[in-house]
Amino acid sequence: MDVEQARSRGWFIELFALTGRVGRRRYVATGLVLGALKFAIEYALIHATSGKSLTLSAFLNPMLDERIQLMSGAAPPLFGLMAVAIPFLWIAVAMSMRRALDAGLPALCAILLLLPLLNLVAIAVLSLWPTEKVSKFRSATRREIDPAVAERTKLAYFAAIVVPFFVFFIGLLMSVYVFRHYSQSLFIVTPVVMGFVGGYLDRGLRGDSARQSFALASQIVFATAASLLTLALEGAVCLIVLIPIALPLVWVGVLLGGAAAPVEARPRRTTTLSALMVPLLVMFDVRGESPEHEVLSVTTIDAPPERVWPHVIGFSELPPATDLFFKLGVAHPVRARLEGSGVGAVRYCEFSTGPFVEPITAWEPPHRLAFDVVEQPHPMRELSPWGAITPPHLEETLHCRRGEFRLVALPDGRTRLEGRTWYAMDLWPQAYFKLWADDLIDRIHVRVLDHIEHLAEAPR
Repeated sequence: MDVEQARSRGWFIELFALTGRVGRRRYVATGLVLGALKFAIEYALIHATSGKSLTLSAFLNPMLDERIQLMSGAAPPLFGLMAVAIPFLWIAVAMSMRRALDAGLPALCAILLLLPLLNLVAIAVLSLWPTEKVSKFRSATRREIDPAVAERTKLAYFAAIVVPFFVFFIGLLMSVYVFRHYSQSLFIVTPVVMGFVGGYLDRGLRGDSARQSFALASQIVFATAASLLTLALEGAVCLIVLIPIALPLVWVGVLLGGAAAPVEARPRRTTTLSALMVPLLVMFDVRGESPEHEVLSVTTIDAPPERVWPHVIGFSELPPATDLFFKLGVAHPVRARLEGSGVGAVRYCEFSTGPFVEPITAWEPPHRLAFDVVEQPHPMRELSPWGAITPPHLEETLHCRRGEFRLVALPDGRTRLEGRTWYAMDLWPQAYFKLWADDLIDRIHVRVLDHIEHLAEAPR
């Protein structure tokens, strides 16, 4: 696509386009302008919601969570920042892919923009690499593909579904079983690469419409999920949690891969093989310190604190769980008992997967009970056709650190009962997985608080 064609479809549409050439000057100028604009928007958003200022170092930090923490206490921190980040990220990857094609480099170089540290190298290379001669430039416009040459075979379709699974499998082995880390690269970069490889191998034919490209992305995601379930590498609940974040990322990859597919009859093997090596780049992933999160749940009990207190330090058997997540295997409390009294006593909160061991650190009857967590069971029993499986995340990702109950006396003889849990998790991106963790911990709180309320309000 020449300059006049680019102008004819408008500069705004050109920013998001997947076809056409992007030269060095336009690539650098657009990057600087959009980078400054994105910084200004995020700065204004953070300052307006929390009064804090976004620093340049925090802005350049690839971990979105640092900016999320600057907005602690604000209602829309996650969705506001994500709404800003997504269109800018699309423009960066799409323009980088077109710049790579313009330079005669593999289009897969654009995926490096999703990797911390390597993204800076990729931007520098794309900004400096000269334009390839026009005669050698392979346009990504699908209209130029001869239908007779680009006819899809059953083997190509099969490869477009199966090869992405091996991309994820390699990333899973490297990230989890070698580096012992559920990394940002595993859950953000690898799905995009999976889609890219699928769209590339399928010759971009399914990318002729959003519906067709989404269909291919869906088949890749669900085929990978079924394979992980069959190989006992993951359980059904965790796969349900991962699909909402994986599907749109794979779809983006399919669109990019389909647009980047060359006009030759057969995709170049070197490009496909390089795609298989990308998950190995998890070793370059930035591993930030897991921040501590707090979950607060509250209920009001029609009884004074003195009557509620005995049921806080220990409570009888809870009724069978009715919550769907608990029925699916998520750990839930069953009973609690106390050994000893006062600070130094040990509270055992027994869950469906085992006991939490909680030494008492604050004993202020009938107003406050606080404890540390020194031992904890698995956070769930995975649903699997193979029975009990124990993927590494059951032991290495979610860490409950301490908890607290506060009983606040209300003027009318009732009690405001507050339950708090502080936890950390080694799962990235934290902002996404925190949504699930907060919800599940709140469900656990509500189950306990409702039971305490029932016991305290029961007739004597």
